[in-house]
Amino acid sequence: MNKRVLTWIWTGTGLMLLQIVFNTWAKTAQAKFNLPLNLFENFGDRACVLFAIPVCSILLSATSYLGLRYAKRTSASCWNTAIPKAFNVEFNSYSIEGKAYQAIFLVLFVIFPLGGLIRFHHVMFTTIVTDWNGAGNYSLFTWDPGNVFNGLAYKFDGVSFYPFWEPFLWLILSCTAGIFSAQYLCRIFFR
Repeated sequence: MNKRVLTWIWTGTGLMLLQIVFNTWAKTAQAKFNLPLNLFENFGDRACVLFAIPVCSILLSATSYLGLRYAKRTSASCWNTAIPKAFNVEFNSYSIEGKAYQAIFLVLFVIFPLGGLIRFHHVMFTTIVTDWNGAGNYSLFTWDPGNVFNGLAYKFDGVSFYPFWEPFLWLILSCTAGIFSAQYLCRIFFR
């Protein structure tokens, strides 16, 4: 895959990731605005994080992996040349405007989504989990094998939720995305 195609794929995954992170962040903050194509519009303010965490983790992993592949193909020693030029725009990478352009898209496609994942985990860990009758005040790591293995889930802001394995799996996905992002950022800044 050449650098031009890699750049277009990086731009597309970055835009999808940015749209989902922005809309989910706005929803959890109970803001009245969002970007078009809000995937979680019909979910509760807190339930949308249960769906956003795995989607954002996978997209952030993909964006960081694609950026890492691009950075490995770049031989220049300046940090901004190791970042794909979003939308394949041609400009002088060493100019102030070029560096600002690259920095903006690095923040939008990597740093902001990392902050979003941290926020979404905070929302997930501070929401009250109940059973379907609305009773109880359970932890995300409540483990009741009788309920979980019989198909009885708990309720997390109106959405079925399986304690223990669901937050654990989401945490693993987010850590994987964090590792890919850290590798990408290290490759950019510590060449």
